[in-house]
Amino acid sequence: MECALALTPEGLRGPMRVTWDGTVITEVEPVSSVTGAAADRVLAPGFVDLQVNGIEDVDVAGADGADWERLDSLLLAQGVTTWCPTLVTMPLPRYDAPLARIRAAMDRPAEGRPAIAGVHLEGPFLGAAPGAHNSAWIVPVELDWLAALPDHVAVVTLGAEQPEAVAATKLLVERGVLVSIGHTRASEGEFDAVVAAGAGLVTHLFNGMSGVHHRDLGVAALALSHPGVAASL
Repeated sequence: MECALALTPEGLRGPMRVTWDGTVITEVEPVSSVTGAAADRVLAPGFVDLQVNGIEDVDVAGADGADWERLDSLLLAQGVTTWCPTLVTMPLPRYDAPLARIRAAMDRPAEGRPAIAGVHLEGPFLGAAPGAHNSAWIVPVELDWLAALPDHVAVVTLGAEQPEAVAATKLLVERGVLVSIGHTRASEGEFDAVVAAGAGLVTHLFNGMSGVHHRDLGVAALALSHPGVAASL
């Protein structure tokens, strides 16, 4: 496929021809010129969205049947090719049904759909910055519950000030789950301890966390200054 611009490791370059074998890009090469629709085309890797709670009037927690087709269409229209359906804080027993529905959505034929990388649990083991989450449903970490999570859970956001945050992080990382720090007012020591245990992400930077203060590094500043931590927006 030819395009006016392609996003490469060296930045935007063009005009270009991108060749793939149906699965993997095999060659990206410059061409002298492009015409027709290619003159307005920009090719870039698909977006990976690690936190999709819902789109428009579709809530991921209640999505079923045709809702998934609609989510597929809306995500592809935004350039998203891989995503994580995200469940917010709720009482622990309520997670079973949406987790099962998401598993069924993941088992559909993959062609023509954005890939579901796994579920993101944004709660219920959050910290002292609940934001829009129901604070009555934020609970202390239950390690046995985390250990029993199904394999399609890919990301867990938790508060670094949780008493069992370090143990939870180690348990989840050993299972291949990405641990993200979020909805938290953790101290620098609490933040560093969870990062040392394997947490590698901070959920929606500046939203639901302590900010930047000249006398006390908040979570936002810690996230921006730590070389081993990425932050979502």
